[in-house]
Amino acid sequence: MLFFNQATDNLSFINNQTIKIGYPIVWGISSFILMLVGMKYKYRTLRIISLSIFSIILFKLFLFDIKGASEAGKIAAFILLGVLLLVISFMYQKLKKLILDVSSENK
Repeated sequence: MLFFNQATDNLSFINNQTIKIGYPIVWGISSFILMLVGMKYKYRTLRIISLSIFSIILFKLFLFDIKGASEAGKIAAFILLGVLLLVISFMYQKLKKLILDVSSENK
């Protein structure tokens, strides 16, 4: 019986960690996809929404999720979100000229 209680406690802990750290990662990937679509089809609104979602994710991650997370969860969350932010900033720098040229043509 003791083994069963310990196993359920461990599963509960893993489930809690997955929810705390997994959701920001999923939202980050969703935001990245919105950024790709916004850049590909030149939708400024989607790019702004994507950056807003990233801001909310980072705010939530720093203020709420990191407190009770395990070390491995903290490392995974920061690395994955950091990589996504670096890729988006790289995309913006590479496509900035294209985006600015299109917006000046629309005016």
